Amino acid sequence: MQLTRSFAEPLSALNDDLGTDIAIISSVVDACYTILEVQAPSDFLDAGRRFPLGDTYCHQVVQDAKTISYDALGRIRAEILHPVYTAMQLEAYVGTPLWYERKIIGTLSFSGFGPKVGGFNAQDLKKVEQLAAEISTALEPKQ
Repeated sequence: MQLTRSFAEPLSALNDDLGTDIAIISSVVDACYTILEVQAPSDFLDAGRRFPLGDTYCHQVVQDAKTISYDALGRIRAEILHPVYTAMQLEAYVGTPLWYERKIIGTLSFSGFGPKVGGFNAQDLKKVEQLAAEISTALEPKQ
């Protein structure tokens, strides 16, 4: 899958609104997670980088086919050993599926280095899902 346009501005704006540090649009094919577009404070994550899906927080989004959020992953004993947590100590996370022809073909996610004070509320989740719907219309199979 590829994006037909950039989402740099809406990713940055929603990252600011949510109080998160990293925004990622990904493609998921089989068990491979590929970053399509990213807004992050460092170049550790860049477009084209691939990870095993199971090594990402987004695996739960794909598995459950719904929006997932965590306010403080470090407080969840089972998540402390997660590859993302051990590598980056990301505490806050919200992710939602990207759909193409009724199939999950990727995710939109926002992560923060600190816990989400007050948690992600229904309005936060709605904003993430609305942007995901917009992104889904701009995805197309690679030629």
